[in-house]
Amino acid sequence: MISYIKVLIICVLCLSFNGSIFAQNPSPKVQNLRKYDKDDFHLGYTVGFNSGDFSIRNSDIFWNEDFQIYSIEAHQNVGFQFGAISNVHLGENFDLRLLLYASFNQRDLDYTILKKIEGQDPAFINYTMPISSTFMELPLSIKYKSTRVNNYRVYVLGGINPKIDPVHILKKEYIQPNKPQIRLKPYDLLAEVGIGLDIYTTYFKFSPEIKYGVGVLDIMQQDNTMYTTSAAYMKSRMFMLSFHFE
Repeated sequence: MISYIKVLIICVLCLSFNGSIFAQNPSPKVQNLRKYDKDDFHLGYTVGFNSGDFSIRNSDIFWNEDFQIYSIEAHQNVGFQFGAISNVHLGENFDLRLLLYASFNQRDLDYTILKKIEGQDPAFINYTMPISSTFMELPLSIKYKSTRVNNYRVYVLGGINPKIDPVHILKKEYIQPNKPQIRLKPYDLLAEVGIGLDIYTTYFKFSPEIKYGVGVLDIMQQDNTMYTTSAAYMKSRMFMLSFHFE
């Protein structure tokens, strides 16, 4: 499994290297959108991809020899998101940014279960539980920008991202016997950090961005089955690659 942190560090180093090149070669060029940063407010839209899984802590009953579940593992899947941007200019180097977008992703849980059938030897069985989510997200971030060099700025950001799954609230779920079931709460909250590059083109500003988010809430909905009591908590982890147009 690719480490989210390693990917983020590599992207930070690459963008920092590019920023240092811009700073070392500040030869004057024709600047696009010269009055762009003098405006107090900008709107735009964003599209991108995400990959997420869960941080899971096993409960104490994993040490009980009579317990049927022996392991739970989360696996990443690729999803996507799109939505709107509103950006407030706070000063030469700071912006306040609010996004509103819909995201779609699937995260898989792999269970290893010991099946005990009378008259037969116990056997391990693997189940995969796909968990699909459709979130409405409202990330709020503070963005710190480097000094503009020609048509480029490197920036870092940090903030929070409250999320809600309206589909989860509206639909009725059914438990299927003898299959692993994990039901998530319809809301979540992530703390996010990221880095990006503002590129001023002739007609708009284009910003590729890498962002990493960790959940601060336990999103597993306890239902007193062995599939939920096997975990002390389950929190989200999300890696996002976004392309902003403003």
